[in-house]
Amino acid sequence: MKWHTAIGLVVMLLVLSGCARMLGTVSPPTRYFVLSPINLDSSVDDSATISDSSATAAKGDIPAKTEIALAIEPIQIPSYLDRAEIVVRTGDNELDIDEFHKWGESIQSNLSRALIENLSILFASDKIYLIPSKKRQDPNFRIALRIKKFERSHDGTTILSLRWMLYSPEKKALFRENVLLTGQVVGEDDYPAIVKAMSSLWGEFSQRIVQNVQKQQTVMIPK
Repeated sequence: MKWHTAIGLVVMLLVLSGCARMLGTVSPPTRYFVLSPINLDSSVDDSATISDSSATAAKGDIPAKTEIALAIEPIQIPSYLDRAEIVVRTGDNELDIDEFHKWGESIQSNLSRALIENLSILFASDKIYLIPSKKRQDPNFRIALRIKKFERSHDGTTILSLRWMLYSPEKKALFRENVLLTGQVVGEDDYPAIVKAMSSLWGEFSQRIVQNVQKQQTVMIPK
């Protein structure tokens, strides 16, 4: 390519770029989000509906140090959610996938990490881990869960729908439950509020796990 041809191409690109800016067609910067863990030092977030017992825990009743060990199996996620972009539902059968609002890591990794952080805080234990793990310790319980929905619904309500199971270390089923949690109504394009509301729902579900594990521990105590 001759030097004057190369210069011409550069000039053309600069002109097109300037025109795009003048016309307001420059793509906005991509924003990245992650779920935040619960905060026992703060008041309950109004972005999710939390039960009375969960609200008490979230308001600062820091649990005593425990030795409980929980093994979390890889979280199952629907294919339409398992993507870099944050998915927003705009109709019963329609999704909006915005390329400029993405998760800072894979949604499966984000969910797993946030769940481990939440349970570690609520149980005050450093023995909550994801399977497979390099940790050489036997868990008291194993947890498996499958996400059905985790998104802003078309009416603006944030929603978490899932099925989870609690197992013994030998994988004997001890408890299973279908969960449907709804949270704050947020705007379709308000992604910071959407992720904040989703974090609250994930925190509420984490508290639900704690309550059921504690009940199961009570049942298993020899009389």
